[in-house]
Amino acid sequence: MATKKSDRITKLLAAVPLSSPIPEVLPDASLLEHGMYAVLLRHLPATKAKSSLNAMQKAFPDWNELRVSQAQEIADAMTPRGKGKTRPGTQLSAAQDVKEYLAQVFQETHGLDLEFLRTDPAGGAKQLANVPILGNELTAFLAWIAEDGALPVSGGMVRVLDRMGAMTRTTSMKKARAALEPMVPAKDGLRFGMSVGLVADRWCDARKPLCWECPLAPDCPMGKKVVKDWEAQQKRLAVQRAKEEARAEAARKKEEARLAREAERERKRLEKEAEKERKRAEREAAAEARRKEAEKQKAAVAKKKAAAKKKADAAKKKAAAKKKVAAKKTKVAKARTTKKKTTAKKATKKVAKKAAKKTTRKKAARTTKKRATKTTRRR
Repeated sequence: MATKKSDRITKLLAAVPLSSPIPEVLPDASLLEHGMYAVLLRHLPATKAKSSLNAMQKAFPDWNELRVSQAQEIADAMTPRGKGKTRPGTQLSAAQDVKEYLAQVFQETHGLDLEFLRTDPAGGAKQLANVPILGNELTAFLAWIAEDGALPVSGGMVRVLDRMGAMTRTTSMKKARAALEPMVPAKDGLRFGMSVGLVADRWCDARKPLCWECPLAPDCPMGKKVVKDWEAQQKRLAVQRAKEEARAEAARKKEEARLAREAERERKRLEKEAEKERKRAEREAAAEARRKEAEKQKAAVAKKKAAAKKKADAAKKKAAAKKKVAAKKTKVAKARTTKKKTTAKKATKKVAKKAAKKTTRKKAARTTKKRATKTTRRR
């Protein structure tokens, strides 16, 4: 049985590629700095990662100062200008991860000191595994350093190995290590811890394992069952998707038919509207033609009337002129007649006046004669 378990561990080591090279131990470096170095190895070669770590130590008074700095400042501090061949984008990504690493450690531990892992390996490993950028993979590296090369063990690793059937699950890390040490060669202890930690981080989640993506699924009893259930679920989902696609296709065709009917109705309506508009335009054009013809005829009649009126006015004017001439002649004749009559009347009046004067003189002479006769008689 132990041999079978050992074979599974051997297959595990061969099947799981690490996300970054196995870090080396740095002399005089703290656990926090080892974690930072491991994070840098995900972006930079080992030599460049170590020189960047040293450059940041010199550029910042402490790691908290680096934590609150901008990523570009950190990237500039990692490699002085004009040195190194690291691409700027890679260096900036590394600087961003370093800043994120310090931020997550500070949030989880309320400080920037991981030395508690030396005094409380089990509790410390459990706590650091909750730091997303470290996970079980890099926590295994830090625990391996903290315990002077002892086989790294954590709750996540125990979960993976229990599901694989390589060990029985236990809450005691001492018992778990005692069960694993006979099956793991001492030289592969760190590689084993990081590989199992990577499986725990990436695929073997406590609640939602992704066994169908895990490279260990073919040799994992639980993985086989989960994959089988997942494949059955995928088939059900495929059938369901096919049904849904068929329903969607039927609904699409139904909708297309409805839209086609509506489009046809709209086309016919537009044709009717266009026909009505055409007839209306024809009626308006005919009415306009009749109106113009009527106006033309009216203009012709008006022209004839104007010509007739002009002719009549000319005739009237001519008649008036004749009448005026005749009137003038009549007036002249009448004036002459009146003048003759006036002259004759004046002559008659003059004769009459002379006769009246003569008569008056005669009367006056008779009166005077009578008065003289009376006077003579009185005497």
